[in-house]
Amino acid sequence: MVVGSEKSERWLVLEPIDDGSIRVMAVAGEVVREVALFDRLRLRQVGLSNLIFECKAQSASATVGLALVNGTGSFTSARLAAAVMNTAHFLEGLPIALAKKRAASYRIRAVSVVRPLYSRPANITKAKKKLHF
Repeated sequence: MVVGSEKSERWLVLEPIDDGSIRVMAVAGEVVREVALFDRLRLRQVGLSNLIFECKAQSASATVGLALVNGTGSFTSARLAAAVMNTAHFLEGLPIALAKKRAASYRIRAVSVVRPLYSRPANITKAKKKLHF
């Protein structure tokens, strides 16, 4: 962990997954524990505004901030996770960071705004030729 030298700092790490879901991990030093898994249906039921509050309630101790594993998951889940984090930062004043997955732990680096980084180029269909009559 890079942000802060304290091993007791607890971060909630949001990791977008390829199927459109978001995995939430509680990270304290080298200790990593899965807190929740929000699939598409659960994200719709819980709502984005309640996602962070539900995760904070399920984590055992006080949370320092939120971190995003960038470059993983589907486009939708990456955008959702970034939007949730930026909103929580704006409304709650929670610190936000980017996380890199390293074997069984995460390397966390503080940032001011989270922007999604996609794992592959967008698959945008080309415009069809217009027929002129």
